[in-house]
Amino acid sequence: NTIGNAIIGNNGISSNIPVSGSTTSTIPIANTKKTTTLSFKDQQTSILENSLQAQYEAEGTSGAILSQMHTQRHQLRNAHDDVWQTRHTTQTAKRDLIEMRKRLRRKKERLYAYIILLSLADIILFCRLVYCGGYYFC
Repeated sequence: NTIGNAIIGNNGISSNIPVSGSTTSTIPIANTKKTTTLSFKDQQTSILENSLQAQYEAEGTSGAILSQMHTQRHQLRNAHDDVWQTRHTTQTAKRDLIEMRKRLRRKKERLYAYIILLSLADIILFCRLVYCGGYYFC
């Protein structure tokens, strides 16, 4: 972007817009100490160019932000899916543990029943030994 021999830098041109019909004003250019007298047309052109430059920069920034938001959206969706998968796995593990606990309880009850039956048989056989005087058959 050039106006005459002046180059408009990233900071642009700061200007005073004429209010009372003056056609020229003094504008400091970019980072230089020089001042140039520009016509109202040139001044408006430079303001328009600065506005367009700002618009293009804003569009570039918004594109980068949208790209980051898109990436973050996918990251959040993947994290959400991972959370649901973890919940499902946890629920499955909980059901499995409950089922294992039930099976263990049934096995213990069965073992206790065997112990009681064998203890009764042992007591009966012991009583028979005592009753028969040490012989199994009376």
